Amino acid sequence: MGSASVTVDYFDILRTPILSGRAFHSGDLAADARVVIVNQSFVDRVLGGRNPIGRRVSPQGEAPGPWYRIVGVVEDLGVVDGDVEEDSGLYHPVAPRRGTARPAA
Repeated sequence: MGSASVTVDYFDILRTPILSGRAFHSGDLAADARVVIVNQSFVDRVLGGRNPIGRRVSPQGEAPGPWYRIVGVVEDLGVVDGDVEEDSGLYHPVAPRRGTARPAA
């Protein structure tokens, strides 16, 4: 399973629709928010196709936390973990860094 940190507007910029649940919003940047969006392969492989919205997941598997609540599902975009591209993955919201260029819409 791969993991990526993305800005709250990442899926809008890529014009990737939210398949279920919701997109990130600025409130998700709070340290105690602990939310993620997962891709469809994550839902299929990790959750056996069950409804993921509201479920809690830990990127470390069964290890004791941190736990994140799933708020949305997107199509498979591919998530790079180290040098390996993973099919299933999750996305964490982060604030954009100052001076970071945004692609033209």
